[in-house]
Amino acid sequence: YYMIEMYSGRLTGGSRRYRKDFSQIAGALHATGGDTVYLDSTREVDTTIAVMGQVNAGKSSLINALMKDEVAETSMLPETREVQRIKYPVPGSNKTVVLLDTPGYSEAGVTKRQQNEIKTASESADILLLVMAANNSARDPDVQVVRELQQHYESRQHLRSPPIIAVLTHIDRLRPLREWSPPYDWRKPDSAKEKSIAAAVDYLRELFGDSIAGYA
Repeated sequence: YYMIEMYSGRLTGGSRRYRKDFSQIAGALHATGGDTVYLDSTREVDTTIAVMGQVNAGKSSLINALMKDEVAETSMLPETREVQRIKYPVPGSNKTVVLLDTPGYSEAGVTKRQQNEIKTASESADILLLVMAANNSARDPDVQVVRELQQHYESRQHLRSPPIIAVLTHIDRLRPLREWSPPYDWRKPDSAKEKSIAAAVDYLRELFGDSIAGYA
């Protein structure tokens, strides 16, 4: 949570307060020998994640996997027509994860309305997930979304752009197709499938550059 707050720039309580809170948490963990149960007793924390991507990129499947079957509430995000707000209470704690499911766009491009809804969702988010099918080479719409988000925040210096994490889906459709024995360590590829995943990530790195904070 604190890392997300730092990268998003939304230190709403002030950096001094966050340093104090983090110091208390670190001290308590040290005193309890690393028992993370202490973290569940901290103040209520909501983390908001906006999910965007092309139609059929696997966005809905990712959200279903993250939410499992414990969705607490579904509603429309204010000021949008299609952005769905999904709340997930973290079991055994007072924390909540809020997912903003933005409208999927097509390979033909992103409409102005879709882009505006994505921008609105991003302003409410601590982090953005850009979902992309690993076997789809049509990246122009994704590049367009990221570029327009950058321009949006460059023209609004009072806002901080949340970091964008690229999530690759459909890796089972990368060569060799018959190989499927996850999990795969694509950061240190050894098998043919891992090398295919690593190559897909390398291509995206060349395409997006520093605009993507990380890959998953």
